[in-house]
Amino acid sequence: MNANYWLDTATGKIRFAPDRKAVRRELQDHLEDRMEAGKAKGLSAYEAEQAATAAMGDPEALAEELARVHSPWWGRLWRLSQWALAIAVLVTVFSALPRLWEEIRYEMQGPSFPLSVEEGSYTREYYADYTKEVTVPEVWDIDGSVDLGHYRFTVSGAWVEEWTVSGEDPYPVRQLVITLQADTWRFWEPLYASQFMILDHMPADSDGNAYGYDVDTAPGADEPLPLFCETFQRGATTWLRVELNQTRDLDNWFVPDWVDIPVGCGGDVLRVDLSKGVIS
Repeated sequence: MNANYWLDTATGKIRFAPDRKAVRRELQDHLEDRMEAGKAKGLSAYEAEQAATAAMGDPEALAEELARVHSPWWGRLWRLSQWALAIAVLVTVFSALPRLWEEIRYEMQGPSFPLSVEEGSYTREYYADYTKEVTVPEVWDIDGSVDLGHYRFTVSGAWVEEWTVSGEDPYPVRQLVITLQADTWRFWEPLYASQFMILDHMPADSDGNAYGYDVDTAPGADEPLPLFCETFQRGATTWLRVELNQTRDLDNWFVPDWVDIPVGCGGDVLRVDLSKGVIS
């Protein structure tokens, strides 16, 4: 019997096409193996083909058995499940795209606060409906770097900001702003991006001023000057904006020569020397 005829007959009653093709390939492999074995024994190609199909059995009987085993419903259900899985994956991917895009935009944007400024006046937007007109009378360039653990600290900018708080009784505000940048080669372990890196401690300056909240202040003693900090993180880089507010006797206030800024809970202190323009 012709091999192709035998294969067509044996698989002709399998109604699910993908199953029919798969079974036919498998039977064809068996037939070809038997034909090669016959040729190895000295049979001609025709004789080997006849012997192989005869050894494989009656194709009509095999077709009935294969049709019973390969039910079209199981095949269709399997194919339907594949389509359902593909649709579920697509729905999941497309539903996640907006959030993924927001994450990408967040990673691409810069810090929410200026890293450095020039002398002059500008408008800083804090929220969509809140802006502040700020004057910058003095700016410093701070060189150098300090390595603490696996973090390298540099100063992105240092300047004085002045503005007026509006209201029934407006009053002027002046603050010294220092922006610190912390980089690390251990990209999986960036600096802890929390304002409490600074706020839990007491910065001090060359004029003897302390900044922040001191629970040990004696009754009647001068309270520390106000302190505020903002943070921003992108990848392995963390920025900290330290605001040292000057609210006592602004007319007689002078910029300190240096400021000591504690970083973290390990007792490390960064000295930003404005008079020398270096960090140490």
